[in-house]
Formats: sequence, C-alpha cells, structure tokens
Amino acid sequence: MAKRWSGGLAFSPERELQVFREMALKGEHLTGTAMAGHGWEFTPGEKEDVIFDMTTEPDADDDFFTMCKQAGWTHVLSVADTHIFKAAPSTVALHTDEQLETEILENQRNRFAKAAAVSAVIFIAVFLLIANVELYMVLEVAIIVASLLPVVYTWMPLLGFQTKLMKARSQLDD
Repeated sequence: MAKRWSGGLAFSPERELQVFREMALKGEHLTGTAMAGHGWEFTPGEKEDVIFDMTTEPDADDDFFTMCKQAGWTHVLSVADTHIFKAAPSTVALHTDEQLETEILENQRNRFAKAAAVSAVIFIAVFLLIANVELYMVLEVAIIVASLLPVVYTWMPLLGFQTKLMKARSQLDD
C-alpha cells in the first residue's frame, strides 16, 4: 500500500488528478485518504490507463452517481462533498461549462468562508479569554494551538478556492 502527500484539492486539483493518473498507470489505485487527511492511499493492482476528475455535490444521491456512471465515470472516492471519479482517457469531463465550474467554486468558497469566520471568532474569543484569565503557561499554549488549528484548516482552503474563483471569473470575462 502506497501513500502520497496531497498538495490540497483547494489549491491544485489538476495536480492531484494527475498524480492519481500516474499512480494508476503504475498499477497503484486510489482507495482513500492517508496521513490524517493530508495525503492519499493507493492499493496495488492492475495497471490502468484512466483519467480522473472531481466534482463537488453536497447532496450526492444515487441519481447523481448513476448519471456520472452513464456518462462513463466510475466513482472512486468521496471526501465530504467532493467526489473523485475515473474514466477512459477519451471520456468527456464531468464539467465542461465554465459558468457551472465558477458556481461550484463559489459554493465551495462560501462554505469555507462561513467556517473560517466561525473559527476566527472562536480564536479571538480564546485569545481574549487567555489575556484576561490567569492560567498555567502550558495550558495557555495548548488552548491557543487547539483554537488555531481550525483557523488554519478553514482559512487555507478559503484562500485556495478564492484564488481559483478569481482565475475562473477572469477567464469567463476574456
């Protein structure tokens, strides 16, 4: 079983999809996430010449997966509301409409914006609490680190989605 670090789907989904393709060509098949969600897990098998694509569908149901299958895409893995598929190299991409792609990015950005705002408010509240209440230094550091982790894991994807959204919108304007 092989594991590879992820560059982050919010920042470089094309790179991640290319890694999946390269691994499949070597006979390593994407089977899950690894390294506490910071990487991908691959299982040995037959070499496959396939391409990968992903889409975001918050309310994915059987009809959604059936539609993708009818379009030639095989579901590989879902991480929250992001779904990864594979297909033969000549298969039409899951999203060919740039306007739809922009809407998907906007939805992702908005979802992370809400979570980022909540995490920032919690971090500020914790910071104010620590500034006004005397605690052991080790406890203060532990509380700050624990409240900072959600900030990092919401703001970084938010920045990635915002950057991709701005690029997509500028391409639409061209």
